[in-house]
Amino acid sequence: MSSNQIELKAAPNEMAETAIDLTPVLKDGLGQALVAVESILPAGDALHNPVVAWVQSTRIGLDAFVDNDELIGWTTALVDGAPLRGVQLQILPAKIEGRTGRTASHIWH
Repeated sequence: MSSNQIELKAAPNEMAETAIDLTPVLKDGLGQALVAVESILPAGDALHNPVVAWVQSTRIGLDAFVDNDELIGWTTALVDGAPLRGVQLQILPAKIEGRTGRTASHIWH
């Protein structure tokens, strides 16, 4: 767990983009984190509600398409877009599993 206070570089009531360094909670740049950003203003302030996001850093791209008959899931390397074979995919909570094949996709009927 990590906690940080970041000084904003913007005037009050001005929108600003602020980078949040997640490297302390990632291993070799990979992993996942639950990030909560909240104001340090008093709790009665309208801006006090935290913004929460689940953040993942991975080397695998996952896409899926579903219609009335089938679900197709496929995986690619984010570095170069190449298909990734042998990646295990699972549909939860049904616990339906499959592995990507030579086309880097798996089809469930």
